[in-house]
Amino acid sequence: MSLPTPAQLEELSGLIVEHGKLIKGKWYTFKGMLQTLERARGDIASKAVGSVAKSAVNSMASAAGVTTAGISTSAGFVAFVPVATVLAPWIAAADIVRQAGDIFELHQLKDHALQSGRSGVRYYCICGKCFENIKYVVDKKERNVGRVAIGVATLGVSAVFTTINSIVKSFQSGRPKEMVSKGLVESARGGCTVAMAAIFLLSGNWEFLRGGNAGTMRRAIAIMTSEDGWQVLKSSW
Repeated sequence: MSLPTPAQLEELSGLIVEHGKLIKGKWYTFKGMLQTLERARGDIASKAVGSVAKSAVNSMASAAGVTTAGISTSAGFVAFVPVATVLAPWIAAADIVRQAGDIFELHQLKDHALQSGRSGVRYYCICGKCFENIKYVVDKKERNVGRVAIGVATLGVSAVFTTINSIVKSFQSGRPKEMVSKGLVESARGGCTVAMAAIFLLSGNWEFLRGGNAGTMRRAIAIMTSEDGWQVLKSSW
């Protein structure tokens, strides 16, 4: 599963960290951010990024379904439109390089988190939490694979009870899966490229698409920049 390069994730990290300061931590909804990133594709996004003219911003706002009045009166909209116009070209450029990049898996990222700062380690962790968070994800995914195998062997009987148990747990707050998902998003916003890479890997069907695509990247970025993104991430593993 190929990923954006460490340099690209560092650049993305800088954009997200600075934007978090601008909006004072008041992040968007996942659905809203994803839709805006989708709309930011194409010529309108390129023109908006290449010009600081108000008309360019208004064009982007119109494409995103935001009124000019909304931009002038709402601080949320002021922050919302420019970040999408900046990220859209980043996604397009990162996708091109990513297709020729190295293949990574969660196991490798877990090791990178443990060895951050050492020679040969490309992605790094600055929060000190990524190793345990990714380890939990890996262990959970492997347990789930084992349950599927048991379910097949018992004609699906065990799978029924596993599904019921999972539904019950989904309504309980503060469980490890929820905390880990929130932790990865928080670390990604703080600049941990290991956490960012993990979210990219968990955001789509990268295996079958030979590394994923720009759509998967938009989904990952929407997870990092939304207040409910952790819920989307949680449902991915």
